[in-house]
Amino acid sequence: MIPTKEEMIGTWISKDFPLYNYEDGLEFTFHFGKYATLYYSKGRNNTILEGTFDIEEMNNENFNIIVDGRSINLQKCILNSKLYIKKEPQCFVMLVPEKGLRYFEKLL
Repeated sequence: MIPTKEEMIGTWISKDFPLYNYEDGLEFTFHFGKYATLYYSKGRNNTILEGTFDIEEMNNENFNIIVDGRSINLQKCILNSKLYIKKEPQCFVMLVPEKGLRYFEKLL
C-alpha cells in the first residue's frame, strides 16, 4: 500500500525505531501542504529540500516521493520510501539523502 498525496498532507517527524536508530541527535521534519519541505535540526534548522511534490508507486510496498523545486544538490529529488502504514500511528520509512533510512510518524 502506498500513500496518496492527500494522506501525506501534514507534518511527519523522524523517530528512533529498531533498525532505524542512528543515535546522531538529528530530528527530521517533513511537512507536506501545497509544497513539501524536508529539514532537520541540530542547533539550527537545515533545509534539505522544498518544492512541489508527487507520489510515484514502485514495486511491492515501495514508493517514491518526488520533490521538484530546490534541494541541496538537485533541482528535482527522488526520495525512496517504503512500508507506509495507514493505521495510527501513520508511518513510513524513507531514505534521507546522505543521512540513511529514517522512520517517520505523522503528527496528529
